[in-house]
Amino acid sequence: MQSIIEVQHLNKNYYYGQHSQLKPVLSNVNLSVKSGEFLSIVGPSGSGKTTLIKCIAGLLSPSGGTVAINGTNPFQLSPRKLAQFRRTTVGMIFQQYNLVPYLSPYENAILPLRLARKPIKRSRVTALLSKMKFNGNLFGNVTDLSGGEQQKVAIAREILAGASVVFADEPTGALDSKSGAIVMRLLQKLVQRGTTLVMVTHNLELAAQSDRVIILNDGRLTHSISNPTATDLIYLQGGTSS
Repeated sequence: MQSIIEVQHLNKNYYYGQHSQLKPVLSNVNLSVKSGEFLSIVGPSGSGKTTLIKCIAGLLSPSGGTVAINGTNPFQLSPRKLAQFRRTTVGMIFQQYNLVPYLSPYENAILPLRLARKPIKRSRVTALLSKMKFNGNLFGNVTDLSGGEQQKVAIAREILAGASVVFADEPTGALDSKSGAIVMRLLQKLVQRGTTLVMVTHNLELAAQSDRVIILNDGRLTHSISNPTATDLIYLQGGTSS
């Protein structure tokens, strides 16, 4: 199967402190992701997981190396073309939800469709959120929702958008176990339909549901394992599940 994501010699550095000390966050990461693959990224806190997916998705400029999604380097695009590329090709589920506060939950969910001028079926939106056990007012104030309900809206938004590649940063982190299981089933259905899913998670049971898992340690890709069990991942992470 053809690769849809190619990352070569990726580096990301930050400068911090009064004397602008250099802190490497990602070091020489090489990664290839096949079209339709479900890839999970695990590793200790601070290992560079979120930074990696932001660099791949075109949200954060790397300090060195190259990134290509479907043959396109997002960092070589003009701002206008980059915005279009993100709307049509890349979906992103953030830990922070990134909902528009003055739009209702329904309006947030359909926003990518509206921007892309795609047809909108209200019944599809309501059916999806019903499957996710959404308990809020769909046409009320999105800021009145709990964190878990806002996360459901954010996930529904990316499912409805239909991007060919979806990056998910701890997508079930704000959800209870039952809602989290429902969301994972929906994300797996996306993969079954051909979507490429790249997920960051601390939950090794969830990571074990993916086709392949990579492990980051101190910004370096140390392991890549296909069809792992949670026990495999605990062992490779040095006996810790976080």
